[in-house]
Amino acid sequence: MDYLCRVPVLPHRDDRVAARHIEKALGGPAANLAVAAVGVGDDYSLQVDLATAVGDDGDSEWALAELMARGVNVLPIRRPINNRLPRAIVIIEGNGSRTIIHETFELSEIDLTANMDVETPQVASCLHIEGFHYERMIPSIQRFRDAGWRVSLHTAGLPEGSRTPEAFIDLVGRIDLTFVNDETLREIFNIRTPLASMIEEARRIFSRLRTRGDIVLTLGEFGAAVFRKGGGAQIEVPALPVDRVDATGAGDAFAGVFLSLWLHGASLEEAARHAAIGASLTTTAEGAQGYTANAARLKELLSAVEVRRAI
Repeated sequence: MDYLCRVPVLPHRDDRVAARHIEKALGGPAANLAVAAVGVGDDYSLQVDLATAVGDDGDSEWALAELMARGVNVLPIRRPINNRLPRAIVIIEGNGSRTIIHETFELSEIDLTANMDVETPQVASCLHIEGFHYERMIPSIQRFRDAGWRVSLHTAGLPEGSRTPEAFIDLVGRIDLTFVNDETLREIFNIRTPLASMIEEARRIFSRLRTRGDIVLTLGEFGAAVFRKGGGAQIEVPALPVDRVDATGAGDAFAGVFLSLWLHGASLEEAARHAAIGASLTTTAEGAQGYTANAARLKELLSAVEVRRAI
């Protein structure tokens, strides 16, 4: 559960400021991604099961109802220690930048094993792991892959032990599709080049790695780049120019939209172009799930972008 606080600028230590408002909203990286993935719909419809920790309080009941209304199935496989829904405070500035203070929880391999039989899927299926839970879920990766699943990972919240070059190399050797933002990549590989040369620096790094799958580098308002396994030229896609209200959850929305197309056999470029537009639209409303783009809207805006590029 996110508490959204909108203020002109981020307060300093010992400041006391009045928020324009403080609202409650559904949040969390995995839930944001799940809602974005389901929301695409039409030819890219998915069944999404969200394995998570849910308490026994009113907020947990509210969150379950909200997710169900959005088409997300919830697998409440663990109760938090305090038996209530984890919370976050999201401070949103006038320019749309946000600062997040959150409680966290960790799911383990035992949690997943005890609550889910891994069977050979009849349709394209994917186990998606948020960075927070990566290290504890390593045993699950091979188990799901052996059953015929694909595995994707979003590096949001990746533990400190996995934020080294050696650990990241090991990670991309296990995962079929990795989403990483520029800030995380900079931290892992100690990159100091300006954003303008970030894609070239990433290409240089990834060309030396033996990756199992493809890597998607998200660059916020500057779009994204996809680096194919086996090398070759990267795919670069622009973000949609929008009036940004709140950047919370844009990376989650990107991954959710991308996965919905990827699992239906779309090309990496097609998935990335749709995802970049979906992520941009998310920033036009307050809250990580304030705007969920469907397939029709994505295609409409993608066509408009293609027309402008042709002109």
